[in-house]
Amino acid sequence: MKGKRAHLLPDTTPTEAMTPETYLGYARVGNYAGTAIVPDKPTRYTFANNLISNAFSYDGTWRVASEEITAIRDARLRLDFQAKNVYLVLGGRGTVQVLIDGQHTKTLRVDAQKLYTVRASNMLASHALLELRFSPGVQAYSFTFG
Repeated sequence: MKGKRAHLLPDTTPTEAMTPETYLGYARVGNYAGTAIVPDKPTRYTFANNLISNAFSYDGTWRVASEEITAIRDARLRLDFQAKNVYLVLGGRGTVQVLIDGQHTKTLRVDAQKLYTVRASNMLASHALLELRFSPGVQAYSFTFG
């Protein structure tokens, strides 16, 4: 643009510490705590007694594949997170109950493989405990945060 100043967009990059992207399948799992993962076979898992910062844990029966987890029975997931916004790639069909620090906040209706908003807020949640309760057949791939 000759002779004119380009319009600059404000930098909206988060400045506070945030939970990193979190993969749920065994191929890229990094911050998992709990029962040892059994690849590609329906297995009963138990939550870790304590979750450290940014860690997650499975409970109930799951099939853990390389890229995703599939809920089989009484499937739950807990995550200690720090972020304003929480997003999760889900697939299959069913519902996911969302609880934050023990309080039910919403129910996600899963009908396609896409990114779902688990939490959207202007307030940073610091070391909050997210619990997700999955209906059978719902798949989860990865969390991202903002």
